[in-house]
Amino acid sequence: MTNTVVAEKIVDTASTEVIPIGENVLKKNNSVNSKLVASNKNTILSLPDNAISYTANATEYYLGDLYKGSIKISNSDGNVIEKGTTISIMLPVDGIDMTSIFLNDPQLQEFFTASLNKESGVLELTLKKQIVGNSTIDIKISGKITGIVDQSYDVSINATDFNGQESEVINNTPSFIVKENLNPPSYGFLNAFWGLGPNEVGNFFAKSDEDIEGLPTGIFYKNSFLVQNFTQINYGGNYKLPPNAHYKFAWSIEPFSGTGTTNIDTNDIRVFNDVTNIEIPKEWYTITLDPNESTKKVWIEFKSEEEIEKMGGEVDSQISYRIQLQAGVTDELTTYHSTAYNYIVTSSGVLIDETKFELNNIFSEDGNSELYPTLTVEDKTFYVNDLNDGNINTKLLENISAVDTIDGNITNQVIVDYSKLDPKISGDYEVTYSVKNSSGNTTIKKSIVHIIDRENAAPVTVKYIDDDGKDIIPQEQISGKIGDSYSTDSKIFDGYILNKTPDNAQGILKNEPQTVVYEYKGQLVFISAPSQINFGDHILSAKTENYFIESKVGDLVVEDFRSIGSTWTMSAQLMKDFVGKESNKALGSTLNFIDKDGNKEIISTKDKTQIISHSTDSHDEVNLSSEWIDNKVGLELEVPAGKALVDEYQAVIDWTLENGVPNS
Repeated sequence: MTNTVVAEKIVDTASTEVIPIGENVLKKNNSVNSKLVASNKNTILSLPDNAISYTANATEYYLGDLYKGSIKISNSDGNVIEKGTTISIMLPVDGIDMTSIFLNDPQLQEFFTASLNKESGVLELTLKKQIVGNSTIDIKISGKITGIVDQSYDVSINATDFNGQESEVINNTPSFIVKENLNPPSYGFLNAFWGLGPNEVGNFFAKSDEDIEGLPTGIFYKNSFLVQNFTQINYGGNYKLPPNAHYKFAWSIEPFSGTGTTNIDTNDIRVFNDVTNIEIPKEWYTITLDPNESTKKVWIEFKSEEEIEKMGGEVDSQISYRIQLQAGVTDELTTYHSTAYNYIVTSSGVLIDETKFELNNIFSEDGNSELYPTLTVEDKTFYVNDLNDGNINTKLLENISAVDTIDGNITNQVIVDYSKLDPKISGDYEVTYSVKNSSGNTTIKKSIVHIIDRENAAPVTVKYIDDDGKDIIPQEQISGKIGDSYSTDSKIFDGYILNKTPDNAQGILKNEPQTVVYEYKGQLVFISAPSQINFGDHILSAKTENYFIESKVGDLVVEDFRSIGSTWTMSAQLMKDFVGKESNKALGSTLNFIDKDGNKEIISTKDKTQIISHSTDSHDEVNLSSEWIDNKVGLELEVPAGKALVDEYQAVIDWTLENGVPNS
């Protein structure tokens, strides 16, 4: 009789996981981050003493002259003159015509809010934007002198910063005196003036205190770009035109210096009786633009006394004419030369007499500014080979900034020249930073880039530990230079799953040791079960027989990777009772399990039977079937008398591994 048992392996999925086999290798990354040595520079908010100065164009003036004041503000690199700074100028109301004060200088309007008290003469300028970096701002104010001859007038100035703190101011022209004009203008037959008439100044501002090329020069406001003159013919009415004679007048205007152009519009020309101030009928004269200089010269030809009388008009042969003229111009920096010509001619065209009068015409002077952006740089330190073509520009521009009074933040316009730097060789290298503002002014600064060799770093120790804190495999170490980056990875171990990935799995090598710990959770693993158990061949017996295992294929093996002291149990159950292979009849036997202490448990098809309870004292494999054959323990087959036939009997057994010890 041959008795055979076939065993199946069962793994409790509640306590055992399938872990794929594999191997990961620690990787070392040699790239490093740059080491930066920062140079902190504090920006100073202040209005330094003597940063503001005031200068007038003269100390002596004639009545009607132009008073020009210049306010200059200077700032240095690293300093900021904050908005809200106030400059107060006290002008004499009885020495300067307050209604003529000109505050349209573009520089003044760009940087300041102006407020003039015409009763007190206090002009208050409030800074409306920060002034940063090396800067010089020159603004102009002006007005007409109206004081009393031989009297002196004071001009004072003070300045306070945005906190109300007063600063010293340089006043180069604290007073002026009004002088008598010993060479007053003389009036003749033909006169020319600036403006539109004796009581109509138009765009005219004031007479310049300086003649240009020996000619009197008038100053015009630049808000309309118009030059306006008026002329008088036969001033005082002392000249009497001969019979059949008349006046032929011309006015020309052209650039004397500069690039401006002129344009005369005949619709702007008006003619008056200079005595009665009554406008002359347009029928009494003809206006034509010069065919050769249509934009520069115009002709006005008056009709004779006889011609006017034929038209029904009445005119005195001693009439005085006043002609109002103007021209548009294109450039406020150009000096424009105007000439009035008068010819006395007969009806047949014979020239009796000619006269001319010349003037120069300019526009009010603007202030100017020289503003340079503030550029903040710093020395930097990198390791050899930190910098390359892909990152050098970005790295060198880190923490570099540029601001400008007008343009604001222009950091993105900073350019760095590192042509002398070799990032592969240690040493100190000079690099040049530059930035240009919208005014075309460039600030340049230099800094030092230190390229240094790396020092050896302290090692990084990598540990893979179990639930008991013990190494699963020998510890590993990563070495390199300070600043190198390192990277570690988890590994796959049979019987373990990764419980926690460390925060410092990747990092930078330092001068102090570092430890990277991967924590694993141990698993209870069903290693194997016998695929076949053989109770041997036996002769039929008339009595009950007990048979032990004679051979087996494979062992019943468990390995517990959990913490020491963990417990587990093994149970067995017949899934199919012993049945004859040929007869297909049940053997009627009993399958027992005998432990090493001789305790016997029946294994049946009804329920699983706990055969072993174990407490883990090591992570080594536990072979439960190692003594089954030699020591007559383990499975025992009990065959009742008279039940067996000549046949081969087979059964199927299930093994169940469970975590912990059941209560029952």
